[in-house]
Amino acid sequence: MEPYDSPAEAAFRAEARTWLTANAPPHSLPPIAPSAIVAEWDAEREQVEFERAVAWQRTKFDAGWAGVA
Repeated sequence: MEPYDSPAEAAFRAEARTWLTANAPPHSLPPIAPSAIVAEWDAEREQVEFERAVAWQRTKFDAGWAGVA
């Protein structure tokens, strides 16, 4: 059985994929639990990663793709 998208849903999905392709940062960390990665960070690395996460949230928010709920 094939999933069904309405034309509006298909357009939304295409728009989201296009935006992500153009804006999403590439994955540079191995696919392991985030808590395992953070446990190995020193304070400086933690600050850098925090700032990167905040910037990514701002990028999504500014484009209308995210918000605080």
